[in-house]
Amino acid sequence: MYYAALMAVSGVNGTVGFRAVQLVTLPFVRFAQAD
Repeated sequence: MYYAALMAVSGVNGTVGFRAVQLVTLPFVRFAQAD
């Protein structure tokens, strides 16, 4: 569900925007999973 939202954003903003989102969200996701 959340990843689908990221995919939708990538479709709108393009690959560069998607990569930027990944770089910001991945550390947060890993932190959330670790907790």
